[in-house]
Amino acid sequence: MDSARGLANHCLYMARLQLVAWQDRLAQAETPQAALNAAFAPAVRLHLLDAYGWFLLASCRASQLPDTPPHSTHDMPAAPAGIGQSDAIAHCKLLEADRNSWLAQLQAPIPPGLGQIRRSDNLAMAGYYPDQAMMVEAHAALADLIEQWDDSVDEC
Repeated sequence: MDSARGLANHCLYMARLQLVAWQDRLAQAETPQAALNAAFAPAVRLHLLDAYGWFLLASCRASQLPDTPPHSTHDMPAAPAGIGQSDAIAHCKLLEADRNSWLAQLQAPIPPGLGQIRRSDNLAMAGYYPDQAMMVEAHAALADLIEQWDDSVDEC
């Protein structure tokens, strides 16, 4: 079975591939940006949330991994009796609670916008989708978070 840390790396890599493809499509300027945001944002968001969840599980040294990772510290399995919360998990809880943080923005659901359909270039776009720049920032912040806590674990 893959380690949680390895799965986090894999998800970060998948998100990076999606971000590069998104940027390439934006550069071609053949498809409206709103359509590209709608196509790529949900996939990148899911890869990043999965990477975050695997990181959370790695941070608490979970020995038995679930089929799917949690996307929030609130969804984490209970720690075994006598095991305290890791500093990384405590830090992540603070990030999740700060509505202005990159993590809280990433975790915020993408509104479906079914009642707010607008038409642009004969293409129906529903709801609000994060743009590529926001997802690049979230990817970088998550990669930095994981690296920061990996370094601190390695020092122990």
